[in-house]
Amino acid sequence: MIRKIISGFIRTVKSYSITEFILTIIFAILFIYALVNILAFYGYNSKNIYIEGTIGKVISINPLFADLNEVDRDISRLVFSGLVKYNPETKDLLPDLADYTISDDGLIYTFKIKEGIKWHDNEYLTAQDIYYTYHDVIQSENFQNSVIGSNFNKVSIEKKDDKTVIFKLNEPNAYFLSNMTIGILPYHILKNIPVQNIINADFNKKPIGTGPFRFKSYNTISDGVKVILKRFDDYYGKKPTIDEIDFLVYQNSDTLIKNLSKFNAIPKVSSDFANSLRNNETIKMISYELPQYTALFLNTKYEYLKDKETRMALLKAININELADMLVDRKPVGIGIFETEFNENLFKYDIAKSQSLLESKDYKIRNKNDKYRKNKQGAELIVPIIFLRYPAKSMMAEEMNKIANYISKKWEEIGVKTEIDFLPQDQFNEAVKNNDYGAVVAGESFSYDMDLFSFWHSTQAASSKNTSGGLNFSNYANYSVDKLIEDVKTLFDKNKRIERLAQIVNYFREDAPVLFLYRPVYYYATYSRFKPDKIKNFVYSADRFNNIAEWSAQP
Repeated sequence: MIRKIISGFIRTVKSYSITEFILTIIFAILFIYALVNILAFYGYNSKNIYIEGTIGKVISINPLFADLNEVDRDISRLVFSGLVKYNPETKDLLPDLADYTISDDGLIYTFKIKEGIKWHDNEYLTAQDIYYTYHDVIQSENFQNSVIGSNFNKVSIEKKDDKTVIFKLNEPNAYFLSNMTIGILPYHILKNIPVQNIINADFNKKPIGTGPFRFKSYNTISDGVKVILKRFDDYYGKKPTIDEIDFLVYQNSDTLIKNLSKFNAIPKVSSDFANSLRNNETIKMISYELPQYTALFLNTKYEYLKDKETRMALLKAININELADMLVDRKPVGIGIFETEFNENLFKYDIAKSQSLLESKDYKIRNKNDKYRKNKQGAELIVPIIFLRYPAKSMMAEEMNKIANYISKKWEEIGVKTEIDFLPQDQFNEAVKNNDYGAVVAGESFSYDMDLFSFWHSTQAASSKNTSGGLNFSNYANYSVDKLIEDVKTLFDKNKRIERLAQIVNYFREDAPVLFLYRPVYYYATYSRFKPDKIKNFVYSADRFNNIAEWSAQP
């Protein structure tokens, strides 16, 4: 049959004139060229290449510094592996490079490396690599990532044999295992580089890991850079069906959108350019959220907000659903604790109750011409609110302005005066440190470690003179809450932790230090036949790659 078709085609072509023959050849070439480009645009290629477009910079493809830069984290997630791995489906931490046991008292973590794991240069992984990463680098006084380093203070690390490493804690910490997601570094490559120089090592642009994909190349392209990763066929785990993953990294959203035809997906589309993609019928927008929130923190040390009834009056005057509807791609957050789900709001919106509470504290409209409530001494109830200043006309600047105007309007309805100030980062930090604010609107994010300590323990008060300043912007001090936070950290039983977290929420309702406002909605934008199996329970957008082996070509 095929022979007859070919013979017929040849007879037909032989009957063409020279002009017809040339035009036929040109048409065939153009048709094949167009077909190849169309298939590449929609992700169909013989090598199963998946290409992502993203915004940012490639600074250091090194897992010990990748948490400082989202693009680095994405690439590092595929190149490197940790002792354990986060599973978004179950929200659990599972063995990755090693199996592990935890002693009954929660103090000793023993990791035994799985057999036959290779680095991308075909050297075998050993316990020396684990010991080097955690003991020689992370615990070094010259290590330049204090966030990671602080998690291993007072932790004893021992290499028992070529397969076993033991971590000994001085007190139980149910969140300690989350630190083991950090990618392991190769001792045989980095051993002669001083720790303080690793951050600038050539290795960070030509990394060698144990992950499912190996580094192939880093090249400058027009408008950005291109990083190519190839599947590592000696990977110890389930192997992906994708042969190659390319990252096209651009400096801004305008350049990214201009180059849409060059990639298959954008992993993290935020509100500032989501609208530019929504009208494109070929792109599917899959929404997801991360454990983040923006909140209104009331400074419990501020003169007029030391009383919890006054604070509650202010918080009940804000309708978080109404506020979120005014903003783009924002979802109300009832309670900003993400280790478990609390479906109800922290406070019920109730203007009448707000006014009643203020009356009960003797904040009244003293004269008919007064706009704001005053105390017995005749002082107006004023709350100065500080915001971080963003570049003029940016999406975030517009968002913060809307929030400021909304809060000011709602508090004016109950007779409370506001003074709004947008401060650059250094002045913002100084105001917080000096306790020079009545309230602050700020965002906070969680990692795999869902510990509340740095956010709500009294020792982490942002204006504390005894610390370098934590993330407790409310300067909230409730020693019962402190004890519950400390208890949660020692409990390995998830149900018992949830019980303690529920008690903390009850104290928040009673003490009114904060109103959780909203969390951002992000989108995975794709027109590729390759995409994550499920997009949910992400802690970082890089978590999409945690089940890369399950990605399959879809029609």
